[in-house]
Amino acid sequence: MFGEKKIDIYKTDDSIGITFNWFTPTAIPLLLFTIFWNGFLLVWYAIALSQNSPTMALIFPLIHVAVGISMIYYTLCSFLNRTYIDVGDGYLTVEHRPIPWWKGNKEIATSKIQQLFVKENTQHTKNGMKKTYQLWAKLTNEKSEKLLDINELSSIELQEIEEHLEKFLGINDFPVRGEYPKQHVVQKQAQSMPRRMRRDFLMTDFDFLYQSKKHDYIDFKQESLEIIS
Repeated sequence: MFGEKKIDIYKTDDSIGITFNWFTPTAIPLLLFTIFWNGFLLVWYAIALSQNSPTMALIFPLIHVAVGISMIYYTLCSFLNRTYIDVGDGYLTVEHRPIPWWKGNKEIATSKIQQLFVKENTQHTKNGMKKTYQLWAKLTNEKSEKLLDINELSSIELQEIEEHLEKFLGINDFPVRGEYPKQHVVQKQAQSMPRRMRRDFLMTDFDFLYQSKKHDYIDFKQESLEIIS
């Protein structure tokens, strides 16, 4: 479907690769606005230079020029960039290309990854609140590191990527503080890998744990248990 993100998954016996492009339909109005914005600035400077306008007339729009350049950069990334996530040789790497992304690439030793999880980020804009989602890694030193921060990815798409990586790395999924609630994810089929449905226990027996609080008592398999952490 035109509006869906195309996520490709490739797997061998000792590696897994996940790629996706950045393009979404919202890139088209962004392109049109970028052309309008920078076109107006070009006309402004053409008139100002042809009429020998004072220096202030050339300096005044510089902030708008900086905004225009950043819009060109982001628009090109939206149309051309792909993200490549690879796990192999003991490392998980994240690369954005062909245009370098200012948030940078990542390389983490898989032995240091304890858990992968998705977080929700809320931004306050003049039009209200905007929610975006990020993929994080909880490390063995109890610190967390951001792996993916691409606005075009939905929470479900990030959780799909999370599950493929966790399965390959042999990581047992468990709740992490600040994690966005799990959703039912139907895994896309990967090359050399059968379709994988989400672990049953996350949606059945243990689902109530996400809603439990510390010191709550629950009945589970004919036992009364206290939530201590």
